[in-house]
Amino acid sequence: MQTKELTKISLMSACLCLICPLSISIGPIPISLASFMVMVTGYYLGSKNATKSIVLYIMIGCIGLPVFAGFKSGFTTLFGITGGYIIGYIPLAFFSGIQANSHIHRIGYILMGTLLLYGIGLIWFQILTSSTFTESFLICVLPFIPADIIKILLFLIIQPKLKKDILT
Repeated sequence: MQTKELTKISLMSACLCLICPLSISIGPIPISLASFMVMVTGYYLGSKNATKSIVLYIMIGCIGLPVFAGFKSGFTTLFGITGGYIIGYIPLAFFSGIQANSHIHRIGYILMGTLLLYGIGLIWFQILTSSTFTESFLICVLPFIPADIIKILLFLIIQPKLKKDILT
C-alpha cells in the first residue's frame, strides 16, 4: 500500500472521529451525521480503502478514544445496543464506495448500504434487548428514515462538488 493511500485512509478515519461523536439523543439510538460521513468516506476512498478506514475508526473507538456517538468509546459501546450500527458502517462504506456509472446505480448502492446498516443495527438491538421485530423497527429504523433520506439526497447533490473541489 502506498503512503498516499495510507494517508487518505487515516485522514478519513480522523474525519469520522471528529464528526461521528456529534449526535442528538432521541432514545436509545441517537441521530448523528455518521452515516453521511461514511458515505463521503466511501465515495472518496472507494470500497476497499473505505472499508479499511471504517475498521480503523472502529479500532480507535475500541481502544478508548471517545469517537462513537455521544462521545462514547470502548468495547462496551461496540457490543452495546448501538454496536450494530457501528458495525453497519462497514457495508455502508463498501457500497458507497462502488464507483457507479450513473446516479441511478449510485443511489441503488447507497440504498443497499443503508438497508444493511439498518438491518445489522436492528437485529443487533433486537437480540440485546429481547424486543420484537416490530418494537425494534419502531425504535431503530422508522425514526431515522426521514433524516437518512435527507443525508442521502444531500450527499448525491454535493457529491460532484466533493470530488472536484474538496477531495482531490
